[in-house]
Amino acid sequence: MDGTADVAVVGGGVFGLWVAQAAASAGLTVTLVEAGRIGAGASATPVGALTPFPRAPEARPDAAAEAMAAFQARGLLALPARAAALREATGRAPGYARTGRLMPVADAAQRLRAEAIVAAGRARFARDPEGGAAHWALEPAPPAAFAPCIAEAARGAGVLVDSVSARIDTAAWSGALVAALAGRARLLEDWPVARIDAASRSISGPRGRIAAGHLVLAAGFATATFAPGLGLAPGRAVKGQAAWLAADLPDGLPVIQAPGLFLVRHGPGRVAIGATSEPGLTDPAPDAALEPVLERARALCPPLAGAAVTRAWGGIRPRPPGRMPQIGPVPGHPGLWLATGGFKIGLAIAHIAGEDLVAAMLGRPGALPAAFAPAPAEAVRAAR
Repeated sequence: MDGTADVAVVGGGVFGLWVAQAAASAGLTVTLVEAGRIGAGASATPVGALTPFPRAPEARPDAAAEAMAAFQARGLLALPARAAALREATGRAPGYARTGRLMPVADAAQRLRAEAIVAAGRARFARDPEGGAAHWALEPAPPAAFAPCIAEAARGAGVLVDSVSARIDTAAWSGALVAALAGRARLLEDWPVARIDAASRSISGPRGRIAAGHLVLAAGFATATFAPGLGLAPGRAVKGQAAWLAADLPDGLPVIQAPGLFLVRHGPGRVAIGATSEPGLTDPAPDAALEPVLERARALCPPLAGAAVTRAWGGIRPRPPGRMPQIGPVPGHPGLWLATGGFKIGLAIAHIAGEDLVAAMLGRPGALPAAFAPAPAEAVRAAR
């Protein structure tokens, strides 16, 4: 299948879908190709936790890290409006909910870190994503309705509470995006890309060739396949594993976060647990490394003790070659763009990343941090 478009997007995860959404909304013709199924891969994580990571006040100055924290904050604050727009456009529930967060604090060392997080949260989030006054506090115990969900031993030094955190049901989110693009973009599944011709801004593979005015690579870790040929550092694969458990936890339960662990209630009888972080692995199949995560979740949340695993999941997350996402024009290749490297915050930033990238594509002032600009491989190596 050959064709042309104003914008061709490689990758049907949340980054690719939001780029396509922004481009279609700008009146551009869009073709999106996905090697497998749209909304799969790392974008299909069961967890979907959206928690801010404001930098601690005592952290050493780091302009790039501050820019990333600010960008993520902007993404979190923009999510309710994007979710409402998806619902209005499609009539579908997009799976977003602002739940707040409970972070149990086990000991004095964790409490010092929690105090710093609260101070930084108050500084960055005066308002919550829906416009109310944001709440950040260290409480002696969780709200009574949720106290049974956190073992007393895990909260010996209190509980961090915030009203900013949220969660996304990724299947509903991707489904709503696909529905919003119906009739506005051409979406092609099972369309693997074997070759990118940067000079002609075209992609080709077993299914044909597509040329475009602008070509956006948003294929998550698979984007690394093409990075060396474009003079870019490829980044790294980091496997993540998670699971769905059948458990009845209280309605309205906030996201529960502990070191290396998230527990997210997505509805009656649906609790997501995750995730592992396994650098260098590229086989997404769930394996035995998931079991310790489940054991820690059951120890943290006693009601999960007998809960059955209804589905185990694995995905490969794209860790960028530096610490920053790679969102912007590819140096030396006019009309070629990257939108990848969201790693663990992709769901929180994909919507504004797509909008800002398309704004830059059209020559309009955008808000992409300079630190996100894709850099030549030599520059990345020199910075290490």
